[in-house]
Amino acid sequence: MEVLRGIVGILLLFSVAIFVHEFGHFFFAKLFGVGVETFSIGFGPKVWRRRWKGTEYCLSAIPFGGYVKLSGVFSRELAELLEEEKPKERKAESLGESVYDEIQALRSRPYWQKILIFSAGCINNLLTAMLVYFLMAWIGFMAPEPMPPVIEKIDPSVASLIPLQPMDRVVRVGEDEAKTYAEFLDGFVKYAGEYRARAVPLEVVRDATTIPLMLNAWLIPDFSPDEDQLVEVNGKKVSGPRAAAEIAARTLGKQEKIPVVIARRENRRELEVPVPAAAAYHWPELALEPRSLPYIGMVLPNLPAERAGLQTGDMILAVKGQRVETRVQATEIIRKSIGEEIEIVVERRGKDGSTQQLTFKVPVRPDPEIPQRGQIGIVFSQPFTHHFQL
Repeated sequence: MEVLRGIVGILLLFSVAIFVHEFGHFFFAKLFGVGVETFSIGFGPKVWRRRWKGTEYCLSAIPFGGYVKLSGVFSRELAELLEEEKPKERKAESLGESVYDEIQALRSRPYWQKILIFSAGCINNLLTAMLVYFLMAWIGFMAPEPMPPVIEKIDPSVASLIPLQPMDRVVRVGEDEAKTYAEFLDGFVKYAGEYRARAVPLEVVRDATTIPLMLNAWLIPDFSPDEDQLVEVNGKKVSGPRAAAEIAARTLGKQEKIPVVIARRENRRELEVPVPAAAAYHWPELALEPRSLPYIGMVLPNLPAERAGLQTGDMILAVKGQRVETRVQATEIIRKSIGEEIEIVVERRGKDGSTQQLTFKVPVRPDPEIPQRGQIGIVFSQPFTHHFQL
């Protein structure tokens, strides 16, 4: 069902974009008196057509495209040559008809009109995008609720290297306040990158007490941001911290340690570090997991969750008889249940706002990329309860 909705949505989006684009050509052609022979949404066989005021309006079978056929696109000489190749189809014209056709021909228009007609489709798409943007800015839209800056889980491979503890709430990074988990991550990366810092000053709330911390910017032993450069991760050359983080992210969960190469002037040293440490100062993205709701943001097609009946928007309440309040709790149970058929209880909200509890039997399959952990085919997200205006 999710796949079908996606296909229908894509078709509708393409159809609207094509209509807007082709209407631009059509509008300016009509405005300047150029004949429009055909206005079609789609290509291929015509499933609907109607002629009105000299133009044939069509809906065609293949929705990925569309076209406007204008009169007199070719030069007079080329048009006559093409007609000569079809002598049986050529029709006799009176002088009046010939003059009228020439008046309506695109080739008879001045260059500035031709430019407007040909560029009108792109102009229309640009104006439509601007209109949609300003409508979103004015009306607003529903967005996922930002995650609070609360650390629920720390990767065991680096837990002993940092001063953070589970359930710490980050309230300040450097001089900037952190109200959301995204602000904590962005502030950490910004401070570490701009100041080439060995550690980033934080304030966290722990057991109702605010305490200052210096959180390591780098977890690679004896790494000096002023002198050292991370040049290789897992045998691949990297151009900077973000590239290193991308390689480390693809390795996370598959192995505990990863080889890196550090360069200092002419010297190079090779060592193995925990996978999150190879992500340079982006390591919190890999090593820390925030406290967030077990809300299903997407059900992947043709996987156990979809087959069992789970839907986007379901809130998981219990897994295997254990009540869960966060996605970390739900994920840990699912990952340890390879080969089992587990019971998942969810809360589902209807269109009228009513809620109901539903129970599903979901088989857990091995993750194809990391076979030692289970998966059912869901992606967690935050509930769309935040009204956002640009």
